Amino acid sequence: MKLGAHISTAGGVELAPERATEIGCEAMQIFSRNQRQWKAKAISDKSSSAFRSNYRQQKLKGACIHASYLINLAAPEATTWKKSIATLIDELDRAEQLGVPYVVLHPGAHKGKGIADGWKRVNEALSRAFEQATAPSVMLLLENTAGQGSYLASTLEQLAEALQLLKNHEQIGVCLDTCHLFVAGYDFRTEAGYRALQKEIANTIGKAAVKVIHLNDSAKPFASHVDNHANIGKGFIGAEPFAFWVKGSAWRSTAGILETPGGRYQEELILLTKFVKGKLA
Repeated sequence: MKLGAHISTAGGVELAPERATEIGCEAMQIFSRNQRQWKAKAISDKSSSAFRSNYRQQKLKGACIHASYLINLAAPEATTWKKSIATLIDELDRAEQLGVPYVVLHPGAHKGKGIADGWKRVNEALSRAFEQATAPSVMLLLENTAGQGSYLASTLEQLAEALQLLKNHEQIGVCLDTCHLFVAGYDFRTEAGYRALQKEIANTIGKAAVKVIHLNDSAKPFASHVDNHANIGKGFIGAEPFAFWVKGSAWRSTAGILETPGGRYQEELILLTKFVKGKLA
């Protein structure tokens, strides 16, 4: 697995690649814009050119952009839905501008309208977004969720059904989050449990669809359906189960991205690297 973390773009997106390698990243995730505002300042050609150059110089092996948390493509309210589409188009265009191959997206919440209606809204929204975006090289990755409230994509089966519904969109893939899987009811704390989960992934969404994995421990118990990340080994998952994910060949071409709290990425990357080499802590 190509290990990395979510990297700050404070001061300019072009600064992220060097920050990533300074803490031992092989891959990275960034925000391309303010995650809490609908409006966003454009990325200048100078900044995007510098980003591409710095990315090559740092010899990183993978990158993705996490889309705005405001986006809700399943929203029943027209205003939010239209703003969400416009923001996603901007995210896709920014990824193309920067040469980043993946945009990770939380599909959204149906807010009581039902799962079927929610995915119908997502499908229509994506049709509009892909038609209007200028991002032929970018793949959109739907991220699994914890199962809170009416959020979509909390089960592998639901993600598989969504991929089938969205099959006409060739630029769709999946990002799996370990914390979200755990609190949604997938227990991989033992090797047998991990193997069972891998089999389920293969039989539902298919491993080939998974391009990025978020490596997060959970601050909440198993099957709690509460999304609250913890540092690796400091939550209810524990450290050793992450060795199942990062070692071996199963996810060799996949980017593994830390989104854990407290700015301890360098320490956690050292731990995960030990796991890659078969050395349990």
